[in-house]
Amino acid sequence: MCLVNIGLLGGLMYIYHRGYSELKSRFGLGLFVFAGLLVAQNLLYIYFYFAEWDAFSYVMQYVMLANLVQTLGLATLSWVSWR
Repeated sequence: MCLVNIGLLGGLMYIYHRGYSELKSRFGLGLFVFAGLLVAQNLLYIYFYFAEWDAFSYVMQYVMLANLVQTLGLATLSWVSWR
C-alpha cells in the first residue's frame, strides 16, 4: 500500500508543481510540500516494516488500516485533481 500511496502522491505532486509553476500561488506550493511530507511518511513506514520489524510488528495491523484509509483518500483526491 505504501508504494501505491507514493505513486498517487507522485502524480499529485506533478499536478501541484504544474499549478504552482503557472500561477505562483502559495497554496499550490503548500500542497506540493504537503504531498512531499506524505511521501516521507510512507517511506518511513517502509523502513520500519523492513528494518525494525520486531518493534513494528505489534502495531502492523493498525498501520495497514491507516495506510488503507490514506490510499482511499489519495485515490479520491487524485481523481478529483486530474479532472
